Amino acid sequence: MKSVRGELLYYKNQFQWWLEYEGLHMGLLRSVTKVASLLGQDLSSHRWFPQNMERRFDQIMGIETATLAQEENLDLDPVRKGQSSCYEPTSAPQFRHVMSELNIAISDFTFVDFGAGKGKALLLAYELGFKKIIGVELSKSLHQIALENISKIPQLAELSNRPVCLYQDAAIFEIPDEQAVLYFFNPFNDEVMRAVVSRIEFSLAENFRQVFVVYNAPKHRCVFDESAYFRLADSKFNDRWLVFESTPPICN
Repeated sequence: MKSVRGELLYYKNQFQWWLEYEGLHMGLLRSVTKVASLLGQDLSSHRWFPQNMERRFDQIMGIETATLAQEENLDLDPVRKGQSSCYEPTSAPQFRHVMSELNIAISDFTFVDFGAGKGKALLLAYELGFKKIIGVELSKSLHQIALENISKIPQLAELSNRPVCLYQDAAIFEIPDEQAVLYFFNPFNDEVMRAVVSRIEFSLAENFRQVFVVYNAPKHRCVFDESAYFRLADSKFNDRWLVFESTPPICN
């Protein structure tokens, strides 16, 4: 029971964040389902399960992003099987809060979502007014859903900053040579993450500029902690979200 008590303390602290940024209703729902899961109870089919609450965003937008997808069910390149994570939609309230805390002129920045899934973060980025919005997704089926979701928003059709989703391996994606916010929701393992960060570092070495990394569920944060080009700038939701900012490397 010791580990359960530790988990309960963790979620007690996390509830304070949910309460502040998602409201009492959602905070209670998330807390009840988390505690129930620790006790071996699955509430995922219940009508008030938080995943179902996330569907409100989909209903308002006329899209589908809420349904989870396990890694083994994704149509990935065989080389990348076992190196990717499951698909889970980004929390809209948390995303909006973290982005607002960057204190930047968002319209001057390009947004890139590594592991864009069904495109929810791309649409949230559009809502916030980024200059350019790019998603990179390796699963062909998730990429297709993202394209369909984007196409269902009529006002995006003629816009210059319309979200773009690329069917591509993140490890070979060319980093935009401009100020950027790079978003990761635990999309892949440390091997792929190191390959991606290596390309980011090379881009910064060629043209140093302001780049933020927003890392949701930062399982491989050590890759950024070890980088000479980034420093930890902020953390939110009990380290569930980390923000790294580009910094010039120290020359010996």
